[in-house]
Amino acid sequence: MCSERMDLCSERMDLCSERMDLCSERMDLCSERMDLCSERTDLCSERMDLCSERMDLCSERMDLCSERMDLCSERMDLCVHRSLRGERFRERFSRYREKSDKQADAMA
Repeated sequence: MCSERMDLCSERMDLCSERMDLCSERMDLCSERMDLCSERTDLCSERMDLCSERMDLCSERMDLCSERMDLCSERMDLCVHRSLRGERFRERFSRYREKSDKQADAMA
């Protein structure tokens, strides 16, 4: 009976040893996975930082574009104003020329 118990105990010990080995392997795998997760988290954090920087740059560019658009609008307004002044000048000059031509005809 003692011999049977010892055999059973020996079998149980062997099973426990196998289980412990499996647990050790699982723990190693878990540790590797945790390391990979940590690396991924670091990479994600770096990517998020880069994205944040890019968004800041885009925001600055958008502000610059908005300023440029405002300047272009002002320039266009000035061009229209100058064009209108030019037309008025041509009209006045044309009337002056007609008047001068009439005076010259009257004197002739």
